[in-house]
Amino acid sequence: MSTKHTQEEWHAFDTEIVTMPSQIKISNRISGMTYEESRWNANLIAAAPELLKFAKAFSEILANGEMDIYAKEGFNKKVADMVGLNIEAIKKATHQP
Repeated sequence: MSTKHTQEEWHAFDTEIVTMPSQIKISNRISGMTYEESRWNANLIAAAPELLKFAKAFSEILANGEMDIYAKEGFNKKVADMVGLNIEAIKKATHQP
């Protein structure tokens, strides 16, 4: 499953979403929102590629029938990798260091 979004990392800078390293501006503050709401939305939008990556990884495990923890070798490593992806995306979406 390929994606057509900008493939670089997305970062929230105040109320803007910018790719790195090319610094392409993906979004700016949308009118009608408070400044605080715009900042939180920017953080959530910047986390979208990581959230998509996590969702794809989890879907792949489900599609391959790998949910039987006791029947598959390496399952715990895959779960640990997915949890790591999820934690990073949540940190980014909630603007945590």
